[in-house]
Amino acid sequence: MAKLRTKLREDAELTASRLKSSQKHDLEKLFASNWNKWVKEQEKDFPHTVMSEKALIATCEDLLVSITMDMAISSGIENLLRKGGINKHAVDNNWVDYFPTKGDSRHVEQWFHRNTNILKGIIDESLMDMEERIYEKKFDANLLQCVLRDALQKLSLKRFSSEPHCLLKAKVMLHICGKLCDIALQRQREYEAENSFLALMENEKESLRKDFLAFCKSDDLAHRVIQVFQDILTPLAVSYVYDFLKEHVLQYILTYRPDNRSMNKFVLFNMIKQNCGLDYITYTTDQMKFVSSVLTMEISILCCQVQGRNLKMRYQADDAVNSMINRLKEAVEHANIDIKDTKEAKHDSSLFKLWVQNFFRALNSKTYSVRPEISMEPLSYNVQDLSFFIKEFTTFVKRDFSQIIMQQLNLPDAPNATGMKSFLRKSGLLDSILSFVSNNMCFEQCPLCGAPCENPLPKGPKHGSHFSLTHLPSGISGGKSQNTPHLETADCETRVGSEIAIYTYRGQQKRCKDYKEDFPSWKILPKIELLPRNQYYWKWIMKTHNEEFAKHYRCSPAIIPPSWENITKEQAINDTKEVIWTGPSITMPPISVQLNMSVSTNQQKGHTS
Repeated sequence: MAKLRTKLREDAELTASRLKSSQKHDLEKLFASNWNKWVKEQEKDFPHTVMSEKALIATCEDLLVSITMDMAISSGIENLLRKGGINKHAVDNNWVDYFPTKGDSRHVEQWFHRNTNILKGIIDESLMDMEERIYEKKFDANLLQCVLRDALQKLSLKRFSSEPHCLLKAKVMLHICGKLCDIALQRQREYEAENSFLALMENEKESLRKDFLAFCKSDDLAHRVIQVFQDILTPLAVSYVYDFLKEHVLQYILTYRPDNRSMNKFVLFNMIKQNCGLDYITYTTDQMKFVSSVLTMEISILCCQVQGRNLKMRYQADDAVNSMINRLKEAVEHANIDIKDTKEAKHDSSLFKLWVQNFFRALNSKTYSVRPEISMEPLSYNVQDLSFFIKEFTTFVKRDFSQIIMQQLNLPDAPNATGMKSFLRKSGLLDSILSFVSNNMCFEQCPLCGAPCENPLPKGPKHGSHFSLTHLPSGISGGKSQNTPHLETADCETRVGSEIAIYTYRGQQKRCKDYKEDFPSWKILPKIELLPRNQYYWKWIMKTHNEEFAKHYRCSPAIIPPSWENITKEQAINDTKEVIWTGPSITMPPISVQLNMSVSTNQQKGHTS
């Protein structure tokens, strides 16, 4: 891009130099008429940065075949690919057709009843993993290979390892690969849109227009003294963005949302705005990853809302000016050295032109091209006034150059949230925030319903028992009413107070009231020991997405209690706004930009029944 930018400016300067002697031209119209010609000349040399859709699909298929070459499922994958590419298998998730033919239909139905959620979980985890890893929008075969290998490893459980299940595993891997290919393809389209030739040219247009007008208005005497260094302000001001995040975003998220329950409220408040039932199923599966995803997008959006031109560049302008001053002083010193031995230096004012030429030569040797600005005329000084000239020149730069810099900036006033998210990840800032959250907040989930721990104390010896004040209706995580096909509406607090409610853990059915035998670190109080509260949020979610949950878990919808029918979305949202933690805030430590975070949660969760 730097090479392309330089060539554009060379074309603009060449055109301007031909017209400099004539004052009859409308410079704005002249620029507009030449712009399309300059762009067209550069486009043929612009490299394409993304793979075609056909090449991407072929690469994904070849990669899947290669990593399963020595495995039993290899022949199954190749046979299925011959019947239709990964595009077909990405949308086809009817696994029953690929179950071994041995056994009666009842056995097949029972097997899928037990294992469909496991298969769905492996698929969902793979897709979330791909979404989190693909920070760059360019396709990375190594990244895809890593995600596919993880999926293969998860499929290699005891119940899937026998030979008859090879075709089923092959079908699942093709489905996952097709979905991952869709994600990569979408990211490439976003990358191409943001980095297309025309988009990049549009970003350059205003800056080049100012250059062109300046070239046309300049005289031939070394383009005057004042220069604007090209490309010195084009990168985003990482240090300023970092300070902004530390002072504003973290204060917003951590000072006002300092504990697990409040953090959970923050996440749920943003989830309900999207109003997608499948989000809540994912939420009960791996809350740490879900919180990270929500925080990532919210931080990116918040930065976009307040981060326009001034926010990005105000901090950087002072440093840039100081850097320019130092380079200009160096050029002045070199120019002085070049003429100091000339005997006539104190008498022959014509040598000042030589000094100016040496001055610009010193600047250009550092690859900074000179651009004119209307200011002092070099020939207005006598050679005896060199020291005075240096002083005045420096004063001018300090006094006026900040404004010149701000006028030359060419940055978007409303950054794209996806691009901002990518920048925050690459700079390490987002990982620092998420690392702090993961190291201080407890992300254990209720083994019966998936509700997150809401103990407000940070992780560590003083954290104590895990507990939640807001357990979910069992049906959201797939629990069914006992001896019926309907999803359950009762929450954990009701179930642990019951003599007959059961849960399934490691293949065994146990009474909910005896949950401590399997989960001693959790404290779930029966409803009779709690203060009355409405918990509108989860009741509204359950009744609103009842059909969606039932379809996902392949069972009958819950029988919604009549008292839930009148609960409104406004009441549910208000549930997320209550203030429950009045203790001291967590203190945010200094963030290291180099700090990286890898989110991993190894939770052993009982599946309700």
